[in-house]
Amino acid sequence: MNRAMHSFTAHCPPWLSTRAKRLQIGRRFVEGFGMCLSLKISRPGDVLAEGQHEGYEWVVIHNQIGYRCGYVRVPKGHPWHGKPYDEIKAEVHGGLTFAEPDKPCDKPGEDDAYWVGFDCAHLGDAPDPSLPTAA
Repeated sequence: MNRAMHSFTAHCPPWLSTRAKRLQIGRRFVEGFGMCLSLKISRPGDVLAEGQHEGYEWVVIHNQIGYRCGYVRVPKGHPWHGKPYDEIKAEVHGGLTFAEPDKPCDKPGEDDAYWVGFDCAHLGDAPDPSLPTAA
């Protein structure tokens, strides 16, 4: 659970149902927080690098078995926005293997973007021994 969500749920009255807490949390994120890549939220320790290039946010994450995965955030209105990864014409190593909408998080920014990504764990790819792996 990210810091903002934990802070919010810690201040909810004990009688508030789990569903009601989730609805209030979701409303708060929509009103005051931005959106992120779900993997970055659920596995923050796996983020290897992130940044901006020509106006696009990107993230590199390791997949816990020795390979890197790359993701780029495309804004609403972009031709790739909302499409399944197998319908996007992009030339990347092994083809695209990921596409999903933004998820609520604690960073500022526009909502309604979409993430597309690829991995480097295809036939013939070698794992990087310097990357951590799940036990």
